[in-house]
Formats: sequence, structure tokens, C-alpha cells
Amino acid sequence: MSAFAAVRVAPAPVRRHVCSSPRANVRRVAASAASVPASGAELLSRMDIESPGWSGGYGTGGKIWSSSRVLCDFLVDVATGLEDCGGFELCGARVVELGSGTGVVGIACAALGAGQVVLTDGGSKSLLKLAEENAARNVRAKTIDPDTTTMRVCGYKWGSRLPEKLTKNAPFDLIIGSDCTYAVGGHGGLCDAILDLAKCAGNADTNEKREPTVILAHQHRTLAAALAGRGSSGWGRDPNLEMFIETANKRGLRVEEIRLVKLAWHGLRNVSVLRVARRATETISWERPG
Repeated sequence: MSAFAAVRVAPAPVRRHVCSSPRANVRRVAASAASVPASGAELLSRMDIESPGWSGGYGTGGKIWSSSRVLCDFLVDVATGLEDCGGFELCGARVVELGSGTGVVGIACAALGAGQVVLTDGGSKSLLKLAEENAARNVRAKTIDPDTTTMRVCGYKWGSRLPEKLTKNAPFDLIIGSDCTYAVGGHGGLCDAILDLAKCAGNADTNEKREPTVILAHQHRTLAAALAGRGSSGWGRDPNLEMFIETANKRGLRVEEIRLVKLAWHGLRNVSVLRVARRATETISWERPG
């Protein structure tokens, strides 16, 4: 049974997906005339995702967190042109998801017309298999069109050498990650992964060098941060985000909060959508140890 079987949304006006890139038009001709979901909730209701939770050796990756749902809503807005993401087009894009877990966000990209999606996670083999099965399940359900979208799953620990399965599918137009910033100890490795993938930047069709768009979603966990002795960054904001921004800055990355979603009236279930970009190369002085 789908994890989203119970999700229902009220009818909304159909929003059309407009593809202006010639490359995107060629790759997504079949989808260009189809309607795009009116929201992330509607998109998720169309998808068939197995999310068993923490059991079976899946760990935290076996659950679909609130930040993934917020990111799906953001992706719908990008696909329909309601969100300007620096000129980035999801239609026909090459996408890599970091810390994919169940694969829900990467699968959402595929459902919205991405041409190639690689789901990556540094978790267990069972978690990678779960992502692979979820991708296959949505191909069978025709949520993903296998004739125009390629799905792959790859084990990858942030900061380690990029595996061949990743480099072979580079360059990427979009690097995306949901709830990758909650653990302070993983901030450095996450930044390293973004930098390594950004070095693969370019347009394989034109040999034009360009920076990938990097979008992350951060769920604020103020209570957990307080219990860990990290204090608070204000009502509804945990200090982990500021710590990630600081680490990113030291590694030559700029982080911008482009959306803040309040999931509860009390403001303690907030999710920030972040855009990450490399600063000008001449300002980067940090070098990875070793």
C-alpha cells in the first residue's frame, strides 16, 4: 500500500508545464502536453512510495520526513514556473539526489519531467534496494515514463571519492537533498559532496560550462537542538542551519534561504528551502584535509 494513499487534496486549477529549452523539449515531448500536479501533496498522492520507517535496517532513511514533502511542493512550483530558480528548468534535467532515503524527492523530479535521475545514499544495502524498488514501482505505475526518464540508484558516502556510476552520468543540472543538514557532523561531508559534483558542471550537449543548481530542504528541530546543548537561533529555528551555513561558507559555498514553510501554528515545525552555490573561485581558500 502506498505511503501516500491517504493523501487527498481539493481540486485546483490545472497548471501547465512550459518547456523553453530545446533540449528539454526533445526529451519531454510526451509530457509537455500533460497536466502538472497543482501541489506537492497532489504529486505525492500520484506516487507509490514504500516507507517502512526505521525497521529492517533502513535507519532514518526509511521514513519520509516533512522536509521531503515541502521540497516536493517547491519542485511543483519550479516545474510550473511559479518559482524562479535562477533560470533552472526541471524539464529534461539531469538530477542527482543526495541522501535519497526512500528516493521520494528524486522520484518526484522524474515524475515532473527530469530526463535523468540518480538516487544516492550512504546508508545500508537494504535502504538502497528500497529506493531502487520505489523507482521501479513508479515506472510500473506509469508515474515515471521510462522512454524519456532514466532512473539509477548509487551508494555514495559524502566526501568520499565520487563513484563511477555518478561520474559517468555527470554533469548534473540539479543537486537536491532533503533533510541532509540535521546532523552537524555531516555538514563537512555534505559540502564536500556538493563541491565535488559541482566540479563536474557543464552541458554535455554543448560543452558549455555552467554551475548546477543546488537545492536543499532543512527541517528545524529546535527541541532536539536544545536537548543537545546547542541552544536556539530564535523561535522555530534551530542552530544547526546556522552551523551548516558557517561550514559551507568556510568551504567556499554560499547558502541562501529562499523559502520558509511553517507546518504548524506554533512555529516549531518549520522547514527552510535553501539554495547553495559556489562563491567566485578566487575567494575560495579552503582545501580539504589530506
